[in-house]
Amino acid sequence: MKYFCFVNSLFFSIFLTAQQKVVKKSELISSVLEIKTDGVDHLIIQENESNLLELTIFNADELRITQNIHCDDDRCLLNIQVNSNIDHPLNNKINQFSIAPPNNVTIIIKIPKNKIVRLFSDMIDVETNGYAGNLYILINRGNIRITELKGITEIYLFAGTVVASVNKQSIDIHSTKGHILMNTQIQKSPYRKNANKKDKLYIKSIHANVILTGQ
Repeated sequence: MKYFCFVNSLFFSIFLTAQQKVVKKSELISSVLEIKTDGVDHLIIQENESNLLELTIFNADELRITQNIHCDDDRCLLNIQVNSNIDHPLNNKINQFSIAPPNNVTIIIKIPKNKIVRLFSDMIDVETNGYAGNLYILINRGNIRITELKGITEIYLFAGTVVASVNKQSIDIHSTKGHILMNTQIQKSPYRKNANKKDKLYIKSIHANVILTGQ
């Protein structure tokens, strides 16, 4: 059986060409939310006290943004794609070794508590003030900032920087070639502390630097 996650629609696409922010709200029925982004520069994850999923999109360069969401019995899948007019650097022989410029797209997503949330992206910066549920961040490159740790947060990151504030939570950090710092003190990988705590932070990376502050 399939059900609708957003009111009156199983599948929708919205094309945004306006510079001002756009807000979309609707009830999130499924306990699992998967988010896939392409071209989004900055994603801010927040808790919502209600059972509503809320998106606020800031599109400074008036690019075309496509959203669609599809729900079934197992999960809701939210896809967000920014359609840039600039050729991908890997397909441009002149700029073969350059990095694509930012699209200046920021999205704030508010998610009901106690969900299983999985974020997939190639390159993105992520910020959260903590999520009371299970948050999984699986990205290739980017910077991640966690100002407060709640629930279970797992991060799988190839390269970038993770900055997190911890306070007696369980932490398990693995970075093969990156640096791990706890209150400016260098730690060896794997770095573990406060096992068997309810709130947990797990990070696995090849090149990422991890900067932790707190007790």
